[in-house]
Amino acid sequence: MNEQFISYIWFNKLYFTEQKSLLGEKVEIISPGIRNRNSGPDAFNAKIKIFDKIWAGNVEFHTNASDWHKHNHDGNKEYDNIILHVVANADEQIFIGERAVTTIELQFPQHIHIAYNSLQADGMRCTRCITSEIELKRWIERLVVERLEEKTKRVEKLLQQTNGDYEEALYILMARSLGLGTNSDAMEALAKSVPLKTLLHHRDNPVQIEAMLLGQAGFLYDKTTDSDSEKFIKATCKTEEEYIREYKFLKNKFSLEKPKYCNFKLLRMRPSNFPALRIAQLAAIIHNNENLFNKIVTTDINNVYKIIINEVSDYWKNHYIIGKESHNHHCNLTKNSCNTIIINAIIPFLFVYGKLRNDPEKQEKALNILQEIKAEKNHITERFNSIGIKSKTAFDSQALIQLQQHYCDEKRCLECQIGYDLIKKSK
Repeated sequence: MNEQFISYIWFNKLYFTEQKSLLGEKVEIISPGIRNRNSGPDAFNAKIKIFDKIWAGNVEFHTNASDWHKHNHDGNKEYDNIILHVVANADEQIFIGERAVTTIELQFPQHIHIAYNSLQADGMRCTRCITSEIELKRWIERLVVERLEEKTKRVEKLLQQTNGDYEEALYILMARSLGLGTNSDAMEALAKSVPLKTLLHHRDNPVQIEAMLLGQAGFLYDKTTDSDSEKFIKATCKTEEEYIREYKFLKNKFSLEKPKYCNFKLLRMRPSNFPALRIAQLAAIIHNNENLFNKIVTTDINNVYKIIINEVSDYWKNHYIIGKESHNHHCNLTKNSCNTIIINAIIPFLFVYGKLRNDPEKQEKALNILQEIKAEKNHITERFNSIGIKSKTAFDSQALIQLQQHYCDEKRCLECQIGYDLIKKSK
């Protein structure tokens, strides 16, 4: 039992009202006080009764009573008015000066601890959801905001790096989104190595855009030789010859340097997600859209799909990898892939744009778009669906992804509304 669990029991009043101190005193808990989230005692203005005398003051929690010394509370005046020391293991009597601090091993119904241990043993394996619909809705909304705040931090960082250039920052984040996690870092490094303004100089020529991106990604180089070699692949068709020719010219024209950490992966990946094809899809977006960010912030969700889903050049209709022909296949972005870009790039940008412009309507629009997109289907949403928590929209699925990754996986059951209710109401 750790301090977090003690805090949970204490502030939710799940303890037995009557307790017994280490010195044998009868202690009655009248009020748990107010949680302190800053430095100092864990609870302010608690009220307890020791024998017939009522005390009001602060409370401190520890796993072991001896942790008082480990946490350097000795001689710290912030702890001089502690009226109660609440612990899981009273291995020592603590003194402040000559005063013995009343110490209790917190007693509470054991089924609560059993339920908590059950959840902690295997992450979030809630077999039923007993949270009310109203509370669950509030929790979902909070999780969505948490996730969006995490994504907006990346947007704000990119805006700093690009000196407030929304177009450039959006381009980088869209490239990152096309990496689908596995190749996200590599796609971001690639986009940073070829500035959007450079690509826009040749926006009317899709082959040149593709050539710059593919060349910078390393897909036009012969990887059977030394990694630092400037030897190019042996072209198998006119398009590949054109890629190599254009890249040689444009690399010198714009003094392009090979990006660092641009290490693309293909292992255990579906061909439709291969990075070279994703790069071609990114090139198609740039080729067909000038002032991309301005277009997106002034339109609705249906037009966003039209802006992002573009016809990729013919070469990719029978290629997934440069130099290796395949059967004919669909090579344009799918609606699901487009949704990934919207969720991970466009919505955070729209939210930050509204925040910086003091435009709450734009921020509201960002959240509304999440409710217009279909829920993502993955192992996380399927798992929650199996316990009765269903995702209807991306608003729901984003919340559940946040819940799984930042609460369940990290075993923060006591900070989760579902885990909170399961533990509190378990019998």
